[in-house]
Amino acid sequence: MQLAGERRGGPSRPPGIDGVVPREMVEPASAEDVAAVLASASKQRTSVVIRGGGTKTGWGRTPSPVDVLLSTTFRSDQGNPLQANYVVTSAQVAQTLGRPLSGNTPSITVNLLEPGAQWGDRINEFDLRVAKVLRFGRTRSNVGVDIYNLLNSAAVLTYNQSFTPGGRWLVPTS
Repeated sequence: MQLAGERRGGPSRPPGIDGVVPREMVEPASAEDVAAVLASASKQRTSVVIRGGGTKTGWGRTPSPVDVLLSTTFRSDQGNPLQANYVVTSAQVAQTLGRPLSGNTPSITVNLLEPGAQWGDRINEFDLRVAKVLRFGRTRSNVGVDIYNLLNSAAVLTYNQSFTPGGRWLVPTS
């Protein structure tokens, strides 16, 4: 069978949809790839079950047999909130308040940014699973490889959030 787009063997995780193992699994990278796979399957009169990251697979009767399993996995998470933590000494506070910090506290940390005003990089992740069902007589084995963060966006996950004038504020730490 020839389909447009990336062809994969049947998945090994999960074993299928409602116990039906597809002959192939296709994981498109774009809406155009999805359209090409569906057009190709229509021309060849093959059944297609859409499985978005393994969710909501019990919405209706699963066709039998499943020829192609169309699988998608994409995550886009908001970055972490940023802070500008400035350490103010008791002597600096005394200049403004006219007295030192209470309890002989040597310093206090103050966030100079309003909470939620600035955010780190958005974290996008695209995972890919390549799997094949191997049949030997009456036995069936699933072989697969998972590739995580395929596009390797390299978004900054953590920053130096200690603020000092002319210092290294917001320099990536990972």
